[in-house]
Formats: sequence, C-alpha cells, structure tokens
Amino acid sequence: MFETLYRLSRAKLPVTVAGQRQIEIVRRLDAAGYVRAFIPASHFDCDNCLRQDPATVLDITPLGRSILSRGSEAQGISTMHRISVFVHHRDRSSGPAR
Repeated sequence: MFETLYRLSRAKLPVTVAGQRQIEIVRRLDAAGYVRAFIPASHFDCDNCLRQDPATVLDITPLGRSILSRGSEAQGISTMHRISVFVHHRDRSSGPAR
C-alpha cells in the first residue's frame, strides 16, 4: 500500500486507476484518509457481469504526505536493521578464525 501511495505522490494528479487490485488499494488509501478519490460503485453490465469502472485519485491529503515522510524514514531504518542483522549473523556463523 505504501508503494502505491508513493507512486501516486510522484504522479501528476488527478490519476485514473484501473484494475480490481489497484482500485482496492486506492479504496483502502481513501478510507484511511491518505488520499481523496472518486471510486464508482460496481455495477452489473448487460451481460450480467459485475463491472468496476476506473477510480480517480484526486489528491494526497496532508495525512498521506505525513505518512510518506514517516514511511521513508522507517524504510531506511528497516534497511539498516536488515543489514546489521545480516552482518551480525555472518560474523557469528563464520566461526573462529584459523
């Protein structure tokens, strides 16, 4: 979900989003208050199949921008943690020097 919010922050808004998976992510971002989006209701077409028209992301809210700034900091911390765990594990598994 963070990746989608980040990509939206780099796009020229408004942006049209198609595809059930991507629309569902936009729906969650909108519900969380991170974006403002217009998401049309699903409807049955003449062939009796459920259809979902594309969603439109109108803008990213101040809360969404705040999450983006905190997310990039947390992502950096997470990366540093993974590196330190890898280095620590490698040092312990190599055994004593001969």
